[in-house]
Amino acid sequence: MEFARLVRHWAAEVLSPAAHLQRRYQSFRKLLEHDRSCHELIARLEELHYLHRLVDWKAIEHLYNQVADHLATVLACLHSIHPTRYRDLDRVFKRIDAQARLTQIGAPTEPGRPWIVACSEITSEHHDLVGGKAYQLARAAAAEAIEMPLGFVVTTQAFRAYLEHNRLQPEIDRRLASLDPTDRSALTETARDLTQRILAGTLPTELEQELLRAFQHLQSQTRQPLRVALRSSALAEDSSASFAGQYRTVLNVAETDLVRAYQQVLAGKYSERALLYRIRSGLGDEETAMAVVVLEMVEARASGVIYTRNPAAAADETLAIHAVAGLGEALAEGRVSPTVLLLSRDLPRRLVAVRGGGQDYARVPEARGGTRGIPLDPAASATVINQTQARVLADWGLRLEALWGQPLDIEWCLDQQERLLLLQVRPLRLESMAADAAACQPEQITNPVLASGGQCASGGLAVGPVFILARESDLDRVPEGAILVARYPSPQYARLAERVAGVVTEVGSPAAHFASVAREFGLPLLVDLPGAMTAFTAGTDVTLAADRCTVFAGRVPMDQLQACARPNVLDAAGYRRRLAELLQYVAPLHLTDPEAATFSPAHCRSLHDLLRFCHERATQEMFAVGDRRYAGKRGAFRLVSPLPVFCYVLDLGGGMQPTPGWKRRVQVENIHCAPFQALWRGLTHPRIQWSRVPHFNWVEYDRIAVAGGIISPNSALFASYAVVSRDYLNLSLKFGYHFVILDALSAESGQDNHILLSFSGGGADFEQRSLRAEFLRQVLDRLQFQAKVTGDVIEARFQGADSATIAAKLDWLGRLLGATRLLDMRLRDAATVIRWADQFMRGRYDFSREEPGDG
Repeated sequence: MEFARLVRHWAAEVLSPAAHLQRRYQSFRKLLEHDRSCHELIARLEELHYLHRLVDWKAIEHLYNQVADHLATVLACLHSIHPTRYRDLDRVFKRIDAQARLTQIGAPTEPGRPWIVACSEITSEHHDLVGGKAYQLARAAAAEAIEMPLGFVVTTQAFRAYLEHNRLQPEIDRRLASLDPTDRSALTETARDLTQRILAGTLPTELEQELLRAFQHLQSQTRQPLRVALRSSALAEDSSASFAGQYRTVLNVAETDLVRAYQQVLAGKYSERALLYRIRSGLGDEETAMAVVVLEMVEARASGVIYTRNPAAAADETLAIHAVAGLGEALAEGRVSPTVLLLSRDLPRRLVAVRGGGQDYARVPEARGGTRGIPLDPAASATVINQTQARVLADWGLRLEALWGQPLDIEWCLDQQERLLLLQVRPLRLESMAADAAACQPEQITNPVLASGGQCASGGLAVGPVFILARESDLDRVPEGAILVARYPSPQYARLAERVAGVVTEVGSPAAHFASVAREFGLPLLVDLPGAMTAFTAGTDVTLAADRCTVFAGRVPMDQLQACARPNVLDAAGYRRRLAELLQYVAPLHLTDPEAATFSPAHCRSLHDLLRFCHERATQEMFAVGDRRYAGKRGAFRLVSPLPVFCYVLDLGGGMQPTPGWKRRVQVENIHCAPFQALWRGLTHPRIQWSRVPHFNWVEYDRIAVAGGIISPNSALFASYAVVSRDYLNLSLKFGYHFVILDALSAESGQDNHILLSFSGGGADFEQRSLRAEFLRQVLDRLQFQAKVTGDVIEARFQGADSATIAAKLDWLGRLLGATRLLDMRLRDAATVIRWADQFMRGRYDFSREEPGDG
């Protein structure tokens, strides 16, 4: 196959050189176009990383796919220029592309089954079907024989089937790829559009039937009319990224509302806060496919959270149980301050302390569905669970912590029959150490105290002007760097986590969902501070020392602030880290020296390396056009000019217009190639002295004469050739024993513009030819070319300039070529080389006669 390609390539080169060159040229120009697109896309990816710009991972996938597609076209163009020489590149490209895709960009999973899995049947093989929340819950209940509500999971495959049935995925991909999550209006519009599309869909008939059958089976296992709670259980939820409070939960749902409630949980995947949180986490849309766990609704007497460690003080040997009357909804949303029971971690379990929360209202199931708030006596809320129940919960927590091998955040409830039930298990994010623990000494702050008390939900030090949030509709008005003061720590504040410096609330607890998010972002959060809404003056600068549960007047020194800073753990482990990993397969350039032995496909380690290699070799292949020997003059026109140059011109399109009435001849003024005209201006400079004797190709003539051949001096073998288009020139120019190959591109875009030059040969001995080469190098260096001398051969390049600069350089090259035709016969030594190079740059172009100083 490879041999056949090569034979066809050679045949086309010999039998139809004009058409062959035309195809090569078109492939070359196409390669340059796609090369330029690749560089622009790589620059955009690097910009996202180095300028810390946030986009959805779908946008990064889109950019990467474009880079890969353009590079594939570059490879195809190079193969078109030479069909067999660079086949190893395909294998290298596949390897690098596979590394990037497999390690960074998860391939979408095809829709399939099952759509429903009973919680009692979940095993380790079901993780990607049932999502993080359902899997962790089922694992805990089964491993430690802890009771949980009856239920089932509507799997991630059901979610994919829903998207496919309603043809939603293409539009979701399009909206996410173009989303700027830092633009609030764009984020709001995208979230609104996607959630509406989800809600407007319909379930596949079979899925709806399976969902209702699962509900009815659950109904048969209970002794009363069944209501259920539908909770998100997305992939990656309750993992290193908690997604605490970011997705939708629908409580107290009857069979008639089941389908709608399921759609509402799915739509919650695309809410503003869920979108922004996922993007900051560096997770793709497919990597957070939504499963929904459907659990028997519990009419809870009490609910709460177990923290097996103190998030703000990991060394503290106590375990904390946060408890509220009624449903846990009010606790999770941060609307109430719970009772906190601290128990010892060692045996026997001892109640170390009880902190009363003063809960003044509770959430309870509503008869017609959903929940409602009821007033509560704050004094009664202090005894929502007894010490025996607290010890059982503590025992659960420590057994599960041992099973997981890490601190946990565990959700529980107590039903009307005094049964404790497990509702959720997830890793507990502990406080990160301060940036400089030794220098972080908030206890030494001497500023006046404005307020103290409450509970530290997320440690650290923050300074900024106070913004008092009277209503959530004012969230868009919160300025960057503010200390937000609010009634309670709403999950909605997660979208402000990278905008505000710190948060203070009147009620709430470290067990609120927003507290988990604050710890992930390293955001100082002080909750349950009585009178916070009236303790501060809006706009005044304050210092929040969350670890000390104190707010000071004014600002502390910047070095103290930096020492106490906590890392943004979510960011460090998410978006930017992942983008950096992808870029290592895309952006680094290791192939920098075309002359090095390592400039080869085998040493390409990034897509940028491949791009550099292809561009360099394609340019060299086109440069080599000038060194081809073609059979005859097919398709070429002989140049008619006042210079004694025997040259044929081959047009690739738009480069010339044949002179009317002149058979197969063209005048210089009818050549429309910009690089040719620029070079010609230099060759015909008035100070260049041209002999009327044609510059015959004596080397070729001598070769044939020695072989006994008899051939006309007008043979194409002795001619110079110019391959032209409107902005491209490939010239093989022969001056007696001298040979010049020049390749130039002068397009509108300066990025690909270049001049490549090779000058060799001569009639003098090797030493004089070497002096001539050094003279050329001296001049070319002054003209800002990169030039290299090997023996008596000089090779030079100039690239990346606009068309006007390219034209100016070609004008100078024309003068240089005209001035150095017989220079090797006259150069005597290195001193003469330097002196004559200086004189050339000052305008001396005739070295055929002696001038003062030449001797």
